Amino acid sequence: PGQSRPEGRAVSLRLIGLDPLALLASAAGARPLAPELVPQVDGGPEALLAASTVHLNAAARARLPAGATTLTLRLPIPGADTPRSLTLRVGGRVAAGNTPLGVLDIADAQALFGRLGALDRIDLQLAPGVDPAAFAASLAPRWRAVPPEDEGARLADLTRAYRINLGLLALMALFTGSFLVYAVLSLATAQRLPQWALVGVLGVSARMRWRLILTEGALIGLIG
Repeated sequence: PGQSRPEGRAVSLRLIGLDPLALLASAAGARPLAPELVPQVDGGPEALLAASTVHLNAAARARLPAGATTLTLRLPIPGADTPRSLTLRVGGRVAAGNTPLGVLDIADAQALFGRLGALDRIDLQLAPGVDPAAFAASLAPRWRAVPPEDEGARLADLTRAYRINLGLLALMALFTGSFLVYAVLSLATAQRLPQWALVGVLGVSARMRWRLILTEGALIGLIG
């Protein structure tokens, strides 16, 4: 990660080095690999491989000054007190992420960050019918195979939390409505105590009067 500094403010920016040609090749097939990370550029494949060029998502572009064509990063160096400044050209756009994100060509990223020949991750697409567990077990011990992050599961967790919040709000609304209905019926009954007393004098029992009050409340509830 680096830090861009538009208008004097430091902003964290996540940088990903990848092979754009491999992504384009997978996008031409039936199962594209990370299509949201493919840079959208003008100029064809040559623009994807341009040196010292970073392709930004909408969140990163929103933090750039209007009309900016370059981006200055301050990269932390292990063992050094001051970070290293690095200026990159702003290239195309990527659709991934809601936080500032930049995409570089993998070879360019390795050269800029001093990690020639080093890779953090290799994304694979297994052929249909291949068992992921068996494939992972067949790898050498120095390799670790893990499934990709399930975006659908993450969204399901978010929607589940949203549904729980809605359920709690619904319960609160039900409790508040029940209290209001009870208060209104109690007030209406208290205001008609003389009438209910007269009905009792005429021979209507207390149980029957109570049933009449409940029936009235139920009818008002059904109509409302």
